Amino acid sequence: MDLLTRDEHWRYHATNKLILTSFWRVLVKLMDPDVIAFCRYVVMFDEVRKSAQYVGEMEKTLNYQGNFLTMHEQLFNGEFDDELFEDGEYDPDDTYDYDDED
Repeated sequence: MDLLTRDEHWRYHATNKLILTSFWRVLVKLMDPDVIAFCRYVVMFDEVRKSAQYVGEMEKTLNYQGNFLTMHEQLFNGEFDDELFEDGEYDPDDTYDYDDED
């Protein structure tokens, strides 16, 4: 296959054909949609983490006087319970079927 050459001391060296073939195989694999989706997920996760850290630092240094609640705080306070649960209250015995027909 002419991918390796051997010198007089029985040491093996890669040929240009091996280097180019390896490069293109790696490049093709990196362009696989699953690999790209995973890379985007990793970058998104890192950006969210940095953003959360930045917001935490701002909350420590700035004295926020407003009454704005994040969506997580609103969910925790039960502001969306009537939209999320039957009868407006969480019941662990209920079965909550997700209907995506709307």
